[in-house]
Parts: sequence; structure tokens; C-alpha cells
Amino acid sequence: MKDNTSQKKENKKTKTDYFTKLMLLQSFLAAVIFAMFFFLSAGDGSDFRRDYEKFSSWEIFDTLDALETVREYFSSNASWAVFGDQVLYSEKEESVTDGSEETSSAADESEASETTVSQERDTDDQSDQTEEAKGQGGEDLQIYKAQANTSFAPVKLTAPILLPIKNGRFTSGFGYRINPITGKLSFHTGLDIAAASGTNIRAVLNGTVLKTGEDERAGKYILLSHSDGLVTFYCHCSDILAETGAVIRQGETLAKVGSTGWSTGPHLHFEVRKNGIRYNPAWLLGDS
Repeated sequence: MKDNTSQKKENKKTKTDYFTKLMLLQSFLAAVIFAMFFFLSAGDGSDFRRDYEKFSSWEIFDTLDALETVREYFSSNASWAVFGDQVLYSEKEESVTDGSEETSSAADESEASETTVSQERDTDDQSDQTEEAKGQGGEDLQIYKAQANTSFAPVKLTAPILLPIKNGRFTSGFGYRINPITGKLSFHTGLDIAAASGTNIRAVLNGTVLKTGEDERAGKYILLSHSDGLVTFYCHCSDILAETGAVIRQGETLAKVGSTGWSTGPHLHFEVRKNGIRYNPAWLLGDS
């Protein structure tokens, strides 16, 4: 008799210990998930309250269900996912509701009603997101690397530099653009400065005429060599006035503005090259 009594007491103690441990574990999991929602939810707290109420409405009867719930949160197929400050719900939430079947017709009607309300709410949420997407936009800058033998790096000179054209109008900068001739994305290796045809083009620094010529794209051009590997390039000219090998002083007229080669109108295409690398001339022109 004593053995039976002892056995019953031991069994009772074991069950008590089991439920105590289970409750402690569930309390711990609840605290962890509560903290997780607290840190992951952003904004004014409305998202946190909504998510906490959603979670707290679930009935967790055993440890395995609790662990499965936490696992689903971090799964890519979870019924929700957090993106920045938004909580986006997927269709898996509806499948969970649809999976719980009731035997009574009244319960079926109640469930159907709740599912309809849930679907309407999700539809409204999706509609709101669609409307929000319609109002999005921005002036994004596409990031590209510089082309071969070009650089976006700044370049400076100790000597002051002149503008190649007085009172010109900058029409196209250095870097990627839609080419006005081909209509395709391309890399512009200099600055375009529009001016009336026949306007004087002057040397930006002292130098020596390295080469003159004419080709299909650049039209009539002139290359002026300076010290330390620096070269300036002037093209689309109507006339070239300096000869190859001539020593040119800063400000001296080299050529006349034209529209030869690939050109949509009279302008100067001006380039700055140093040791074979093309740089943005704006770095040298500065406030000029």
C-alpha cells in the first residue's frame, strides 16, 4: 500500500515538474518573441501593437508549436515578412485559417465570415500598397564605372587655366549620356561648349601643337601638348589656324568654332588628357 502511495506521489510530482518546466519554457519563448517584435517593429508602435496582438491571439499548447512558430517567422515562406518599416503579409496567412475545419454549420459560417473579412482587409492593404507605389519616384543616379582610358578622379593644376571659348554655353558634360547622334548610351570624354560658328577657340595654357587633322567623328581637330604629360583636345572646328609644332601662348587663337564631324550644331568638344587618361575638364575649369 505504501509503495502505491509513494508511486502516486512521485507521479504527481513528476507531472507537476513537467508542467512547471513547460510553463517556464513557454514564458521564456513569449518573452523572446515579445522582445523580437519590439526591436524589429519600427515607426510609432502601431506595427508592434498589431503584430503582438496577432501573435498573442494564437494558442500555443505545447513546446513544438511554439518552436515551429518561431521557425516560420525566420523562414522565407513565413506568413509574414518584415521589410524595413513595413510588415507585409502573404497568402499563407489565409491558408492557415482555411486549414482549421469545424464540424458545426454555425462554426463554418463564422469561419467563412472571418475569412471574407480577412480577405477584404488583405485586398485593402494590397490596394493601399498599389496606390502608394503609384506615387513613388525619384531622381536616381545610375552608377557606372569609367570607361577604359578615362577617369572620374579629380585633376588639378598649379597654373591658372582659361576657358577655351569666351561666353560659351555648356551643353554636355563629361561621362555617360545618351548620344545625340546615335540615341544610345555612351561615354562622353569631354565637355561640349556651344557658341556661334566662327567664334575664336583659344589655348587654355601655354603649349605646343602636337597634331592637327580631321576625321568622321571629331571633324577638324587640334591637339595641344603641355608639360607633365598634359594634352588638351579641341574638335568640331570649322577652321584650324595653328600648325603642327607651333609654340602657342595661353589665350592665343588656335581654331574657329564649327560643326564638323558628328555634331548637331556649332560647338567645341574640349578634352583634357594626362598621360593618356581622359579626365573631366570641369575639374580644371573650376569657377571659370
